[in-house]
Amino acid sequence: MMKLSARNAAAGLVAVLVVAAIVSFAGLASSPHDVDPVPTTVPTGAERAEVVRVIDGDTITVRLEGAGEGAQVVRLVGVDTPETVDPNRPVGCFGADASTFTHTELDGHTVYLEVDQVQGDTDKYGRLLRYVWIPGTDAAAPAELFNATLLEDGYGVAYRGDQDRKQAFDALEREAKDSRRGLWSACPAA
Repeated sequence: MMKLSARNAAAGLVAVLVVAAIVSFAGLASSPHDVDPVPTTVPTGAERAEVVRVIDGDTITVRLEGAGEGAQVVRLVGVDTPETVDPNRPVGCFGADASTFTHTELDGHTVYLEVDQVQGDTDKYGRLLRYVWIPGTDAAAPAELFNATLLEDGYGVAYRGDQDRKQAFDALEREAKDSRRGLWSACPAA
C-alpha cells in the first residue's frame, strides 16, 4: 500500500510539472512584471522641435520644425510630476527638483515629439500631448524617452489614465518606488 501512495504521488508531481510547462510555454503564466521595454529609438513620424521654455517638470513649450515662429505647449504623456506653477496649489514635494531636472535636460535642446494613439492630440487645455524623445548623440547612442526617464529617476508618478505605454510606465514607477529614488525617498506621503 505504501508503494502505491508513493507511485501516485510521483505521478501527481509529474502531471503538475507537465501542466506547468505547458502553461509556461503557452505564455499563459506571464508575470505582471513582464512588460514591453521602453524603446531606444525615435519612432518614425515623430516631429522635430526645439524646446524654448520649460514650464515645470512635465510641461514644456516647443517650436515645431517648419511651423514658423509660433510655439506650442506640450504636456508629457504618461507622467505627472509634483506641481510648481499652479496658483491654486502649493508647490509639491520634489516639484522643484523635477522642474530643475527638466530644465537641465531639455532647455534649448532639439527633441522629437511622438503622439500617443490612445490619449489623442491635445488635452482639455489645448496642450499637445506627446512623448518627448532626446535623440542619441550619434548612430551608436540610443535615444532617450524623457517621459520614462522622469519615472525611472523618481521625478514623477505614472499618469493614471490610459496611454500606449501604460504598463511600461507603471513598471518604471514601481521600480523607482521600490528603490526609493527621487520623490519616493524625499516625500513622506509618496
